[in-house]
Amino acid sequence: MTAPIFILAGEASGDQLAAHLMRAVNNAYEKPNWIGVGGRLMQAEELEILD
Repeated sequence: MTAPIFILAGEASGDQLAAHLMRAVNNAYEKPNWIGVGGRLMQAEELEILD
């Protein structure tokens, strides 16, 4: 098991930039565990939303 990667974006432009970063990491590494706060684009990259 790998340590989770925490990521946070609080507005639409941050969601877009973070999703792009997440996509690049997802393509380079095997199944990172993303947790944090973000929007729909980040959720599409398998972000687990923290309440």
